[in-house]
This record gives sequence, structure tokens and C-alpha cells, in this order.
Amino acid sequence: TKPFSVDELLARLRVALRRVRYDRQRLSEESSVYENGGLRIDYAAGCVYLDGSEIHLTPIEYKLLVLLAKNTGKVLTHNYILREVWGNPTASDMQSLRVYMATLRKKLEKN
Repeated sequence: TKPFSVDELLARLRVALRRVRYDRQRLSEESSVYENGGLRIDYAAGCVYLDGSEIHLTPIEYKLLVLLAKNTGKVLTHNYILREVWGNPTASDMQSLRVYMATLRKKLEKN
């Protein structure tokens, strides 16, 4: 939100790219598809399906859903989710998490 130098921008981009590469590598090492009920996550393609229909998610919603799917049956703290999805969370990210969770629920609800 604040202006920063070009060097800092480049450093942030390198961190983001490193994180994306790590996430892709980690996903490719694991099962390439998650299925539970009508929900299907194709990790290799980065696609989510509900009852055979593709669900369009934002990158954050996708990361959040993947994190939850990989930890099915486990209790995850807010802080853990924030660290895994946002990296270095700030106080305002807690409200963002709530909004993303509500949006994700709406997209995945069966009518």
C-alpha cells in the first residue's frame, strides 16, 4: 500500500515467484487430483469442479481451498492459514480471510 523502491519491488517479485515454484513442485510431487463428494480439485491443471461443473476461483480462493483439502479432518488456526496463504500476514489479513472463506463457501454451496 505504500510506495517502495524498485529494488524492493524486485525482491518481492522474486519471493512470490519462489513461492509459486515451490507450491507447484510440492503439488506435482503429491497426488494430482483430490476428490471428496462432488468436489474435485485437479492440482496439475489448477481447476476445481463441483458436480462436474468447473468452479472459477481467484488465486487466493484456490490456494485456500487446496490448503483445506490437503488438511481434511484437521483443525487449522487462523494464523496457520494466513501464513500458508498470504505469507507474512498483517492484522487486516484476518478480515480478508473471513471474506475469502465466505466467498469460497458461497461458490461451493450446493443449491
